[in-house]
Amino acid sequence: MIAEAATFLMAGADGGEVVEFLRRELLSSAEKRGREYSVNTLKTYVSHAKRKVLEADYRNASCDFGPLMEFTDPDVTAFLAAPLKTQLKVQRHHRAHPSWSDDMEDVLASLRLLPPNIVSFKLMDREIRTIKRRDKKNMRERMDKVIVVEDGVALLKRATDLLSMASEKDGYIYLIAPLLLVSGRREVEVLAACAGRSTFTTVGDTTVLFKGQCKTKGAETPPYIIPLLCSANVFTSAIDALRMKRGDLTGMTNDEIHHRMTGLFTQAALRQVFPMMPEGCTWHTARSLYLQYVNVLYSHTMAINRLGKLCLGHFDENESVRYLSTRVDGMDAVKGCFGALDLAT
Repeated sequence: MIAEAATFLMAGADGGEVVEFLRRELLSSAEKRGREYSVNTLKTYVSHAKRKVLEADYRNASCDFGPLMEFTDPDVTAFLAAPLKTQLKVQRHHRAHPSWSDDMEDVLASLRLLPPNIVSFKLMDREIRTIKRRDKKNMRERMDKVIVVEDGVALLKRATDLLSMASEKDGYIYLIAPLLLVSGRREVEVLAACAGRSTFTTVGDTTVLFKGQCKTKGAETPPYIIPLLCSANVFTSAIDALRMKRGDLTGMTNDEIHHRMTGLFTQAALRQVFPMMPEGCTWHTARSLYLQYVNVLYSHTMAINRLGKLCLGHFDENESVRYLSTRVDGMDAVKGCFGALDLAT
């Protein structure tokens, strides 16, 4: 269905009509399976179809780059030579963080990089409002009843024990789950180490320089230091074990890697690795638990949502609020045991 939508778009079909095609197909599928239709699923399908179109460099043939070509600036030269997907990221980033001269920024902002049918390939306003309301409702529900790990020390010990003995002979879930918990990275950010797109370079005893942030909102995120919940040497050795087990994935995109491995990431598998995790934990919960651990194990003076921005690579502090729906108890004896938090590069 996604491939069909992308094909329609690149053949010049109206964006609104292609969204309607996806809407009808998803409604029909939901009815056949006796499931409730979800506008969030439509959003996902639209996003994935648009990604295929951008990766194919389907651009606005009428876009006039002439005014921008008049500037003899290396950043402009790099922009003009970049693929469409990168150009869109740069343009989006400059809207929020202008760094060129005013004249250059004005020309950049005026560029219509996308064909008109891609501009119209979007959800209706009421659907967007529905998603926002549901997201807000879900967040409030999570905040009303946080997930509590009663014995935080036991959970962390389980993770570090697994990593200390990690080898390519271990099952994937016994490698990936503890790596996520002690680093706060997403599944694909850890797996992308097998493709060379994520790197973890030792900086201190329990810190690494991380490169390979996903979900960057259009801007390339420079490498940044992340605190770990274990020795940096133990962590990087476990990453090496994962690389040896998974093999070279340089020929695959992050989406393809995640699609191939996503069947592993079930709640049952997570509980198999960490029996002490409470019901309701997902693999993404590990990212939230990581933040709670960092807040307790390291000495610092920051508000926790500021800490989340810096350690999780969020765009701003508000983005970290959704990660405050967990709590780690039983940590009094180890509070601050990792010493002062130093995130300076």
